[in-house]
Amino acid sequence: MLPGPLILIGQFGEAVIAHPKANFIMVGTTWGREPRQVRKEVTVTHLRVCPDHLKLVGSDRHRSVTDSSRKKMKVRHGVVSRRRWIILMGVKRLAHISDIHLGRSRQIERQSEMLVEKLLGIPLDHIVLTGDLTHRGRHVELRRFKEIFAPLLATGKMTMIPGNHDRVGEDAGLSIMGGRRVDLASAPGLHLVRVDSTGPHNRSYFDSHGMLCEKVIQQVVEMLERSPPDSLRVVALHHHVLPLPEEDFFERFSAKMGWPNAAELALGPHLLTQIQGRCDLVLHGHRHVPWESELRPSGLQPLSIYNAGSSVEMGAFRVFEHEAGALRDAPDWVTFESERDARIKAPSPLLEVRS
Repeated sequence: MLPGPLILIGQFGEAVIAHPKANFIMVGTTWGREPRQVRKEVTVTHLRVCPDHLKLVGSDRHRSVTDSSRKKMKVRHGVVSRRRWIILMGVKRLAHISDIHLGRSRQIERQSEMLVEKLLGIPLDHIVLTGDLTHRGRHVELRRFKEIFAPLLATGKMTMIPGNHDRVGEDAGLSIMGGRRVDLASAPGLHLVRVDSTGPHNRSYFDSHGMLCEKVIQQVVEMLERSPPDSLRVVALHHHVLPLPEEDFFERFSAKMGWPNAAELALGPHLLTQIQGRCDLVLHGHRHVPWESELRPSGLQPLSIYNAGSSVEMGAFRVFEHEAGALRDAPDWVTFESERDARIKAPSPLLEVRS
């Protein structure tokens, strides 16, 4: 059994307190608030999960601790925090972001910096970015993306997929997956299959729709079948796999004319049919309004499908919790721009699909 509450201080000033008679630890970043009591539930014999950048600095109910900058802080039984996170033992956290469009404006660049700051400030095990890192597919935009997201990329816990905007201009997005259409980017507790749903036609701004073929779908199935036990099985790609409402005049006009520009992947439904029972979660971007769907095939476990929307436009992103290869409840919305906190109050629209 743990000798007492474990106090940890992270490089961003957050504190973690784990009590020996609680089944979770709590994280806080705002000092000077009244501490909240740690709820006692079950006995914990060891800590299995903790953000990598946290370090143990003490084990006491009341004591002063010193962080890397030698500033003393008083830590009591609880967490001094206005916004707190509960870390369940053995639970992993996966963040889903998308459609950054770096290079479109200075505001997007500022939003990207705020997004990175928020992602660094909360406990996460992995981050998936489902395309459109850049706006015009220029190498200078991709370089700027790597500069802004460097602290996250350095952790090795971020996986990226190219989007159609990454293929226009100088085709900078071709380097994101090294020309591969399907590959594996696994992490502890996570079996992540990433799929490049772009094609040569995406070199044109107007031909923004995606592309899949039978060979790619078969490769996805084969990689999913190699998933280890107790791992969450995820497929990540850019384009939407099911029909979604058009978002602007061009998309509505394209749909009315019968053009494929705004349509879902032609083989998207077929992909879902093939991975049912083999996959737990499909993550994509492309559309800037977030949506979620669920397939409930007879005799098989449900398959959840989430469109991230544009994380920088919304000032928000989802965080999924999973444990032993299964999702825990619905994902949480995390906001990173205070004036937009009210924008994500309710879950995104749900499209329930039964088969």
